[in-house]
Amino acid sequence: MGAKADSLETAIERVAVYREGARVIRSGSFDADDLPETLKITGLPLCLEDQTVRVRLLRSDKVAPPRANDLRVVLAFPGEDENLPPVDPEEILAARLRLKELGGKQKVIRHSVQALESLQLVSRPPASKKDGPRPDAVASRMALLQFREQELARAYAELEKLRSAIREADKVHEDLKARDAAASSARQARPHELRKTVLVRLSDSDSTESARDC
Repeated sequence: MGAKADSLETAIERVAVYREGARVIRSGSFDADDLPETLKITGLPLCLEDQTVRVRLLRSDKVAPPRANDLRVVLAFPGEDENLPPVDPEEILAARLRLKELGGKQKVIRHSVQALESLQLVSRPPASKKDGPRPDAVASRMALLQFREQELARAYAELEKLRSAIREADKVHEDLKARDAAASSARQARPHELRKTVLVRLSDSDSTESARDC
């Protein structure tokens, strides 16, 4: 016999309802050739009256069934889900700071875009008919317009990269928070999730150990 406690899920076969309670008969099967030291009958309701529990072991062949030497009823809490490892708080903090950093950069560039878009050429005094437009002034104005367009194009491209980076950072942050919430929920026993489990200590039918009434 191994030292492990094998779990056994049972199904309801019959129910007899009385004025004060009910009698419920459940059944399940396990491999008697690989007899566990302790059998766990799981998924039983909280309303189960501990002192009324009885266990009967049968075999489908003519071999004597195992002996039930002891019986205990215990509360069963939801177990930890191995697929939901706890999230490192530092990982969530780093994701939050990354999102904040990208948001700060986006704000700065948006201010730059506003400043560039508001940049206007100052009207210059009309030239005299005698002198006509000054070539140096026209070149300066064209250079300023070109500078504004180039800087706006660069800022728009940077904003687009930041939007993509923020979407990705936000997804990482939300995923971490969801994983943390799911892992925490999996480890917090709620009243409606509690169940009772019957622990039955077994021995071979030919064991010299005396059997107790279970």
